[in-house]
Formats: sequence, C-alpha cells, structure tokens
Amino acid sequence: MSAPGLDAYVVVPADSPPEEETRMHAASRMIQLSLLLVLVALLGCPGPESPEPEMAPLTATSAASAEPEPAGEPIPAATPASSTPETSDEPVTLDTLNPRIRERGQAGMIPDRIEIRFEQPVVSRSNVRAASTTDVSITPKVEGRWTFKDRSTLTFKPAVGFAPETEYLVVLKAVQFDDGESLAGQRSYQRVFTTPALTLRRLELTRWQPSANRAELALVFAGPVTIRRPANAIVWTIDGIRRRVPIRRGSRPNVWIATVTDRGLKAGSLFEAGVGDRAVFSAGGGPQPATGAASVTLPKDKAAFIRGVAV
Repeated sequence: MSAPGLDAYVVVPADSPPEEETRMHAASRMIQLSLLLVLVALLGCPGPESPEPEMAPLTATSAASAEPEPAGEPIPAATPASSTPETSDEPVTLDTLNPRIRERGQAGMIPDRIEIRFEQPVVSRSNVRAASTTDVSITPKVEGRWTFKDRSTLTFKPAVGFAPETEYLVVLKAVQFDDGESLAGQRSYQRVFTTPALTLRRLELTRWQPSANRAELALVFAGPVTIRRPANAIVWTIDGIRRRVPIRRGSRPNVWIATVTDRGLKAGSLFEAGVGDRAVFSAGGGPQPATGAASVTLPKDKAAFIRGVAV
C-alpha cells in the first residue's frame, strides 16, 4: 500500500540477480511504510490503537499509604456503655447502714427523745416496736421504749424524761430487720450528751380577758417536771405585790398553768414568777433541784394579744 503522491521507486539494475531484486523490493516497501507514518503524524490522524495498560484496583493499604496519618499515640477503641447499672456485691451490715445517733428537743431544753437514723430502710412499715435482738443501750439506764418512727428512724422516748444535768451514753451494736436478720458492724456506734439544768425558762401569757379581770399564764420548764407541793413551789408578784397563785399541770409534761382573777388586773400589769426555796421537784425519775425566774406583761392593747401570745 502507498499513499497518493508518495510512491517511492527503487531502480533495480536489469542484470541484478533474483535475490538482489527481492531485497530491493523489500527495501522499497519499507520506505513506503516510513513515508506513510510520517504523513499520518503530520496530518494528526490517530494511529493504530494500542491497548491501555491495566490499572491495579485501589486497596485500603494503598489508600492509607497515599495519605499517611500524622504520628502520635494510638487512639484506644471506645468501650460500649453497659445497659445495666453497676451493683455492689458488698453485704449489708450495720456499717453500710451508717447509723447517726442524736438527742432531740427544743433548744436549751432537756431532750425529750433519742433518734437513730439509718441510710437505708430497716423495717417495712412505720410505728413498729424494735425487736429484742436490736442491741442498743443507754447509760445511766432510762426506762422507755424504742420504736421505728418511720422505716429508717429508730426513736427512744423515756417514760418519765431524762434527768437534768446528767451525762448519757447511747451505744448501738446491732439492729434487727423485720425479716428476723440481725446486723452488726465492725464497731459499735456511740453518742454522748449532757442534759441542761432544770430551770424555769419562761412565763407565757396564754389567755387574757380584760372584761373578766382574768389572765392565764404558762410556766415553761426546761424539761418534764413534777411539782410535789405546787402552792409553795412558785413565788408570785403582780405589779410588785406578793400574791398567792394556784397552779396545775398543763397539757405538756414541762408546763404548769396558773390562772389569776383580780379586779386590779389591767393593761400593763406585770407578772413575775420565781422558783421558791421550799419547792420540791421531781424530774427524770427522782428529786431534782430547780432554779429560775421569768416575767410577762399584760398587753396594753387587746389587739396585741394574738393566738395566746403577748406581742
């Protein structure tokens, strides 16, 4: 094959041998092919297609090597969160209940009870008496009853009150659940407290009737008290004049009530009461001395006496 106008001619001498003629014709064909390739290159025609080289697939290893990660500490794999809450295998003992012992009562007054609070419920219901195997003691000994005020609070109420000016030691060694199991701890739990003296703390006006010239007053002591001879126990003065005033026991164990009816009562009248020298008191199960004095003034304005309190 030859391109138009590009025919190449090779002159072969007539006397050349046949082998030489054959060789010369082959050279002519090679020249024609070379000229054809030059023409194709000049004209921009595509040459014969050659198969594209086969590309290797991109693997994870080759991708990682293409973009290397910066050097540093390896990141640990995340641990999946547990769907169940952690539970402690620690057995329940008196120590895990963490009991707290406290005496309770009004500030400055002899306590009227002892409370032991636990961090977990001990019984299934309130107002149940403590089991006999609950090991708790009070020294000096006090008669009374241990009762669960609620599921996690054990309360002691003395039968006749704590004695004044006395140091008490409360010791808890074990507590019984209502299923019969008794729990002790590695140690006992203790509380020491001292009661204040038996004193007359204050005098309160509880009722005032100007039209009837009648006033009712409350003698408030520091703790439960029994007055053996009430008529001689308290020394009274009204507006500076010594008076004899009868008293009776009130609704609370530390309160005694005095009622005064006198035509001389008026707004501004001053009541003064003090413990007498011949007073005989009993508190905490035995005779006790008492001291103290208090006073109150009848209000000048009836509106100033509200709900039994002089203001």
